[in-house]
Amino acid sequence: MSLSGAVCSVMLYSNLAWSVDNQVTLEFSTPHGVAPNGVLLCATATGHRFDRSSFTVNALEEGGSQFVSGNAQTVTSSAATDLRAFGGATSWNHRAVETGVAADVLGTDAYYASTYMRRRYDTLAVDSTGASLAGVFQDPVWSTTDATRKNDTDFYIAKLSDATLTDTERQTHAATLAELNRPTGNCALLSGSWAKDTRYELKFTAPNPAQSTGATELGWWMAPVTYAAAASTDPAGAGGMEPSNRVTYTVRGDKTGVVCGRRSTVGAALHDACASLTLSGANSSVAAANVPAACADSLKWTSRAEATNGLGCGASAQAACGTCAANAVESYRYSGHCVSCENGAAATVSDGGVNRNSCTCAAGRTTLKAGGSACGPKMGPAGTSTSAAALAAELCASFTGVKTGLSGGSSAGKTSGVGGGVAAGAHAIAT
Repeated sequence: MSLSGAVCSVMLYSNLAWSVDNQVTLEFSTPHGVAPNGVLLCATATGHRFDRSSFTVNALEEGGSQFVSGNAQTVTSSAATDLRAFGGATSWNHRAVETGVAADVLGTDAYYASTYMRRRYDTLAVDSTGASLAGVFQDPVWSTTDATRKNDTDFYIAKLSDATLTDTERQTHAATLAELNRPTGNCALLSGSWAKDTRYELKFTAPNPAQSTGATELGWWMAPVTYAAAASTDPAGAGGMEPSNRVTYTVRGDKTGVVCGRRSTVGAALHDACASLTLSGANSSVAAANVPAACADSLKWTSRAEATNGLGCGASAQAACGTCAANAVESYRYSGHCVSCENGAAATVSDGGVNRNSCTCAAGRTTLKAGGSACGPKMGPAGTSTSAAALAAELCASFTGVKTGLSGGSSAGKTSGVGGGVAAGAHAIAT
């Protein structure tokens, strides 16, 4: 359960075939007290890689909750900057979407300098909920050899020296040149003006990994990030880079980030669309050609279960999402999304004049605006706080108690025996 309020869940997939473009519908929330400058989103499947041309943001809904609608926006061009939340990326000298690997961002956060034994991040095994971080930390991969990239670079540099080029042609060649030496990675950094304590529904398209990678199921991980630019008085960087263009990153909330859960009707297992099409007996010529995208498209017109399994009710031909468990309510979203009211109770809320199912959380509990639970953990260690001011007082009292215990020194331990006494108890809390 998220203490910071950062939550992430996969709500829908459009296709679970290897090597096929897959539109992912992701619901996430930002930390209660911090407005991030970016959201780092990483695929966890083995060999799941993409670049800026293959990772495409399609739409975003900002605000609301699991029960109340927010402001929905759709990308109308090839640029994610159509969306309000992505509008501040250029102030950091970033594109709205940058791709790479987790180390590109975590490598500038001092916390992670000690998170290794034999290689970077190998001590980061699970997130705060106990979900495995396997697959988050991958290495970049170039799709061509050094020699090929050098030859292509020389070719486009020569092209750019052609005085007869139009501005459009010059921009096209410059953009191609900029991408030549960029490797593919499993992460996308989404930069902009994200709000704190806010629900977002993000739709993006990325290619599923190929069968040859050994990937068997999809997974995603998310971390909210704040940025900092070097002071203008700092010395120039490599190649004369302006100090203000050098950005460092800090992961906010839990430093292990958040592994994205999946709603109960969403699966993760990948399949071979052409093998499934062959078994269906339909479109044998398409199956024989062994082109995954074509096979996946044909598979939709068969009765094979692989065409719809695991996509999530509302995205597939599942008859119903099913009834919700005890102390859970059915949200209107995604054709019936079950949300737990544990540590609270079922309620109703008005959404623009329409009554919706909802949850109210017990006093002292945080409210989560995304995911399968509406009520988070207690606000403070004593669980008595119901406001920011009360939480501050509770934390001061708790820390004062710890300090008082520690100030007792070893004599307190001697007086009360091993494992007892004020000092021993305070030490247990402090560690």
